[in-house]
Formats: sequence, structure tokens, C-alpha cells
Amino acid sequence: MSVPSQSHLPTDESIASPTATALRRESGPAKFRLRNVLMIVVPVAVLAAMVVAVSGFVDDALLGDLTRPALVPAKGQVTYQGQPLLNAQIGTQPTGRGMSALGWTDDEGKFTLKTDIRGKYVDGATVGEHRVTVMAYGTSGGPSAPPLLTPEQYASAGTSPLRITVKRNPDENEFKFVLEGDAPSRPTRPAKNKQGAPKKHGTPSLPTEGKQDAPDLP
Repeated sequence: MSVPSQSHLPTDESIASPTATALRRESGPAKFRLRNVLMIVVPVAVLAAMVVAVSGFVDDALLGDLTRPALVPAKGQVTYQGQPLLNAQIGTQPTGRGMSALGWTDDEGKFTLKTDIRGKYVDGATVGEHRVTVMAYGTSGGPSAPPLLTPEQYASAGTSPLRITVKRNPDENEFKFVLEGDAPSRPTRPAKNKQGAPKKHGTPSLPTEGKQDAPDLP
């Protein structure tokens, strides 16, 4: 009688039920999917925990410096009526993301833009397009507001035609503005009488006709 060879002996897989075999085949892809999910979730969770831990030791001001847009040097000159405009305030307002900047002209009408960072003006302006306002005021001789010496349209970002585009290369950020138009007319002062006091218009004078002189007292 011949003994069956080992190659014909039944194995565990051949005697296992079809249901168990199917479960083993399905468990392979499930384990693979779970491993992929863990490879994504675990690093993200660790990174989030590190950010939370670090933020507790970082000052809010430092975070602001890290997240605010970069500042790039920018300068220019303003002329009005063919002359440099001195003692004028230059203001910029970004049309998109960014921060406003300010500048003040010198005797030659030249200015350098600065940005207010926590109450301190830092040289530079944010990259991008800005609307520009220009205002120069005279001196006031009394309690009234000082007169505006530049055309009124340049005093508001909504009406000013001036635009600049601050670029990342500082050499491209030199601007020239030529203001056009007339400044607002000053209000007329009331006329003065001979004693120097302003005349009061619209106050009727008392009639003198029929007025009797008071008798002299003994």
C-alpha cells in the first residue's frame, strides 16, 4: 500500500471553511487602510500639540511680527503749482491686504513712507496697490480750523486720483505726485466798524426821532 506524499496531504487552508478564508482576504486591505490613516493623523496631531505648546511661550507681539506683511522702503516727492509742497501729510490706504502708511514732506517736498507698528513708525510700506491722499494746512489765527492749502479732492482716499504700487524691489518704489486744481477758498471775515469790532448785520437801529433830552438836575 502506497503512502501519500506530503504534496498531496491536506493543508490548513484546504480544510478551512470558505467563510474564514474570505475574512482573512478582506482583513488585509482593512489593515492597510488603517495604517495609512494613522500615518496621516498621528503626525498632524503631534504638530498641532507642538504649536499649542509653543504658542503658550511666544509673545503676541512676536506672533504679530511673524504674520504681518513685509515692509519695503518707499519714498517720493510732491509738487503743487510748480513748487515743492512742504509740510504736507501723505497717507496711503491699501486696496487689498496690507497696512496703511504715512509720510511728511520736507522743504523740498520729499517724503518717506512709514508704517505704524504698535505705536511706533517703521520705515517702509506693504507690497501692493495703495490709494494716496495729500493734505497741507495753513496756520489758524483763532479757534477755527486751519485752512486747507491743497485741492480738496486729494484729502480723501475715495476721491483722490493718486495711486501707487509698492513693489518688492525698493529701487522701484520712488513716486512723484503733481497736484492739480485750486485749494478751497477761505471764508470771508465779517467787516469791521471804525472801532474795530465786527459789524452786526440785521439788527435794526433805534429811532432817534422825537427823542427828548433829560432835564438838568439842580
